[in-house]
Amino acid sequence: MATETLSERILRENTGVLEEMINHRFVVDIKNDVLSNTVFERYLVYEGAFVDTAISIFAFSVAKAQ
Repeated sequence: MATETLSERILRENTGVLEEMINHRFVVDIKNDVLSNTVFERYLVYEGAFVDTAISIFAFSVAKAQ
C-alpha cells in the first residue's frame, strides 16, 4: 500500500478551498487579462497594509528575541 505524501494529504483535505481560490473572480479576471485598474489598485492598498503589518510584527519579534 502506497503511503500518501504530506502534499497529497493537504491537497486532498483542502480541494474545496483550492477550487474556490482558483475560481475566485479576482483570479479568473487576472488569468483572462480583464482585471480593471480600479480593482487592482484597491487590491494593492490592502496588500500594502498587509505587508506593513507583517513587517511590524516581524520587527517586534526580532526586537524581543533573546
